[in-house]
Amino acid sequence: MPNIMLSRIEISEDTVFANGFFAPYERIKLISFFGEVANRPIYAARFYVGENHVSSAALTKEDFLTLYHAVKPEVRDDLNVLGIGMKNAPSKDQLQGAGTNNFTQV
Repeated sequence: MPNIMLSRIEISEDTVFANGFFAPYERIKLISFFGEVANRPIYAARFYVGENHVSSAALTKEDFLTLYHAVKPEVRDDLNVLGIGMKNAPSKDQLQGAGTNNFTQV
């Protein structure tokens, strides 16, 4: 993986610099959700060694998209920022294209 410098974090092959600290990592998970306490969309990157969460960083929406396209990490995209969480699917009693909007979670 090439070095990636985002607005708040720097990611190299095996180390992330976030929140003023360097941490080793093996995998990245991007998360988007609506923060009820903050009352706004939240975008974050979490860094793991094995199953252990070792570091995380808040991201802008632009950094979230940049990191996704550069690395293709694991994603939990509750806000459907990437547009890949929904697909058109017919219900059991309707044909697709029957004039209804039937969506199922992928």
